[in-house]
Amino acid sequence: MELDLGADEAKIPVVLIRNAGYNSQEAHSKADYGAGWDLIIPAGWAMPFWIPLVYNGARVAGLQEMATVARHRAALLGPADLPDSAAGNVIAMSRRHDLEGKFQRYPPDKRPNFIKMGTLSPFHSPWPALTQDWLDIAKFTDKSPALLESAPADFHVIRNLRLLTVIQNLLSGSITTEKLVADHSVLLQTHSRGIVAVHVLFHAGGSAEDFSMLAMPATEDLEKAALDKHFKGPVEPPHKDPFRKTQPPKQRRKLQVDMILSDKDSVVDHCSRKLLGYVVKGGYSFIRGAETAMGFCTLLGLMQLARITAASGGGLGGATRDALPVLVRHPHSLQYHFAGMSVLPYSPCL
Repeated sequence: MELDLGADEAKIPVVLIRNAGYNSQEAHSKADYGAGWDLIIPAGWAMPFWIPLVYNGARVAGLQEMATVARHRAALLGPADLPDSAAGNVIAMSRRHDLEGKFQRYPPDKRPNFIKMGTLSPFHSPWPALTQDWLDIAKFTDKSPALLESAPADFHVIRNLRLLTVIQNLLSGSITTEKLVADHSVLLQTHSRGIVAVHVLFHAGGSAEDFSMLAMPATEDLEKAALDKHFKGPVEPPHKDPFRKTQPPKQRRKLQVDMILSDKDSVVDHCSRKLLGYVVKGGYSFIRGAETAMGFCTLLGLMQLARITAASGGGLGGATRDALPVLVRHPHSLQYHFAGMSVLPYSPCL
C-alpha cells in the first residue's frame, strides 16, 4: 500500500531543458543528432539521482564525450568555445600557460621552430590583434569608411541572427558585399570588430587541429584550384630566423623561445596569405565522412574573402553553394589545404 503524505511529501526542485538536436542547412550534422534532455538538480543530490538513472538505462558521459558529440553536431561547446566570455578567456589563458610550459620542457632539438614556419601564436588565438588588424585594413581600403567610425572597443562573437543570415546570403552569392554595406550599415558599425563562427569542410585531403590558421586564398590559388582538382593548396615559404647562427647556442635558444611565446601586435600580414581566423576544434566527422573543423573568422575578413571570390568568377571545385574557399594551415606545417567554409548559425552551446 502506497503511503500518501500529502502536503508533507518531500519535493526536490529540478529543471528539465529539452535539447532537440541540431541540423544546420542540410547538414553540417545529422537531423536530431545529440537530441535529449538536460537535467539540473540542486547541489548535493548528484548521487541519489545518478544511481537510479544509470540503473534505468541512462548512459554515462564525461566532458570528452560531450566535446565529441558537439564536434559531430557542428556545435560550439561552452564556455571553452566562446572566446569573448569571461569563462572562455580564463580557460584559454590556462590552456595557453600549460601548452607553453610543455613546449619549454622539450629538449631544444625537439621543439618545432615556429619562427621558420611563420606561426605567430601556436598556443592561443590572438583575437584582439586580429580584429584590430582587419579594422585598420578596412579603414584604408573600404569605400565606406563611415561604417568604421564607431567601432567597438573589443572583439566579440556575433550572435545577431539577422546579421548571420545576411552573411550566409553573402556566402551563397544571393547578395553582394556592396549591397550588404548599403543595406546594413548600422549592423556593420556595431559588429565591425566581430568574429563569426564558421564550419570548415575539407574536400581534397587535409585536416585541422586547435589553433590552425584560416587564411585567404590569393587569386592565383583560386585559378589553380578551378583548373586542377588535385591541387591541395599553396606552400608557405619558410621564414627567416633572425637568431639562427648569429648568437651562442644557449642564448639563441632563449631568444627563439621568447619570440615564439610573446604577444604580437600585428598578425594578419605576417605570412604570404592574409589571416582570417583560427580553428577552435577539428577532427574527422563520421556523419560527413570527411575532416571538419569549427572556428572563428573576422567579419571584415569574411567580407573581403567574399569580394575576392566573386571577382574571380568561381571558387574551389567541389565546394558547396553556401561555402567560400578558404586555406587552412597547421601551426607546425608550411602546407595550406583548401576547404569550404560556411557560417554556423547561432545556437545555444551544449
